[in-house]
Amino acid sequence: MQKPIKEGLARSNGISFCSGDYSLNSNPRRYKYQWQVFTLDSEWEGDEFFENAPKLSMVAWSS
Repeated sequence: MQKPIKEGLARSNGISFCSGDYSLNSNPRRYKYQWQVFTLDSEWEGDEFFENAPKLSMVAWSS
């Protein structure tokens, strides 16, 4: 897996890695994954990003 590094993100054309179904589902049990969003404004890079960055879930938006 490629680690989140700002230098690499700056060379990319926007979203580099994403997968899954992005349509919302009314069943909150369907959302079992958590996301960590890496941007050029992120405080951490590399392994520190995975250890410290907030984890987001789609559950809040599914109701």
